[in-house]
Amino acid sequence: MSTDPATSTPTPEPTLAASQTYPCPKCAGKMNFDAAKGMLGCPFCGHVMPVPGAVETVKEHDLLATLQDDSNKAHGYGTEVKAINCKSCGATVNVPPNVTSTQCPFCGSNQVIEQQPDPNLIQPESVVPFAIDEATAHRRFRDWLGQGWFHPNDLKALGGGQKLRGVYLPFWTFDAHAESDWRAESGDYYYETEWVTVVRDGKTVREQRQVRKVRWYPTSGHHTGDYDDVLVYATKSIDVRILQKIYPADTK
Repeated sequence: MSTDPATSTPTPEPTLAASQTYPCPKCAGKMNFDAAKGMLGCPFCGHVMPVPGAVETVKEHDLLATLQDDSNKAHGYGTEVKAINCKSCGATVNVPPNVTSTQCPFCGSNQVIEQQPDPNLIQPESVVPFAIDEATAHRRFRDWLGQGWFHPNDLKALGGGQKLRGVYLPFWTFDAHAESDWRAESGDYYYETEWVTVVRDGKTVREQRQVRKVRWYPTSGHHTGDYDDVLVYATKSIDVRILQKIYPADTK
């Protein structure tokens, strides 16, 4: 069946923007984010300062309204990226457009192919910066390699940390007021005295024992709860076991 282009809903295009950079107010050099301090740091003169706009209030959106109409939402990543899909583990990672070759940051495979980023992706509105810097990540990796005996030899070759990469993982946060009715089978323990046959000192004897049993009965109720900033991972291309390592996370 054909669709009239004049009446069909256009596919949202990614919103492209230049990457944000911050010149040092002391020497005009390009500042980098210092994960250890949680601030911008100048690699030339050592000046540090807070990230501009880092304390902006996070805007919350009504779920049903957004699902029905997201035309007012920005799409894409806000900057040009290209998607790399790993044919070994299935992960999809977005990288800068000037990267011509890469390895999968999750499994290390070189079997990666370029694909178009999803144009319908809702643009992320917040970023949680890395909590540790690159040097600390290298040190922790080397410390981990020094524990135990069963690390692969090729993994030990990476002990210098040159191939460690930081990766941002996408998550949604949900607030909800939830109400539900429930039904279940509930059980209470009770004890009965029973006669049992046992062998003691080579003789068969009868004795009494207290035997625990369960008395089941139907039960039901109503649950009401308020939930704030519940984390739900927003990707299907990364192993769930990796994503779940972020829990529990402090979202306050």
